[in-house]
Amino acid sequence: MFFNSHENLVLKAALIVAGCLACSSTNEKVDGAPASATTPTLPESNVTFSMSKWMDEAGTQKIPVTGWFSEVSVKLPPGLDLGDSATMLGTQVEVVVDTSSIETGNALRNENITLAYFESAQAGPASIAFTVSQVEPDAEGGWRVSGDATLTLRGISASLGEALLHVEEAGESLHVRTLQPLEIRSETFAMPVSALLQRCGHLGIDPAAFVEADLLVPLDDDQGEDDDDQGEDDDDQGENMDN
Repeated sequence: MFFNSHENLVLKAALIVAGCLACSSTNEKVDGAPASATTPTLPESNVTFSMSKWMDEAGTQKIPVTGWFSEVSVKLPPGLDLGDSATMLGTQVEVVVDTSSIETGNALRNENITLAYFESAQAGPASIAFTVSQVEPDAEGGWRVSGDATLTLRGISASLGEALLHVEEAGESLHVRTLQPLEIRSETFAMPVSALLQRCGHLGIDPAAFVEADLLVPLDDDQGEDDDDQGEDDDDQGENMDN
């Protein structure tokens, strides 16, 4: 099944994407707090990132930069049953992030990162494939899920290592959140750091961004409907045989 984050999905699998980004604006302070705050509302389902830009060549003075991606889509396999750990092993969940949907609270920075760093128009979206290796109940009444997270960004695929997730049922959805940030290094995905620095006038940026996800993913009830339809067909067949 394919869901769009605007339909209130949430998945924290390990997924996820982002890079080491940031662009300065004239109203930013060295402590990272904008002089005039313009912080949009964080979506209920989101993939967030954090990193820093450098104020000196040595990187000893930094300004933290944080943001999120509002366009997140999740593909879940049908018949997902977290309670059956045996069938969950090897299950793959895909999270797709539209890198042009970045929001940092600064329109110019958003544009610079989209055009010069992600090259979103040419490279397209980023995706994370999460392959389950272990599922076990946790103290919060949900499940602790671990597995390998592989990011595809700008046409390059590479493992981000083990991702740890907390997953719990929330009504007719799954609430998924990462238990620890995923580290994404710019060199691994050949990110055009120099192009971003030239466009923004920075002295440097951190070599890695740290990404987290907090997603609400509607459960697929199509399988249940299909099973009900099959049951009705069997009943009809039985009635026809009786007649």
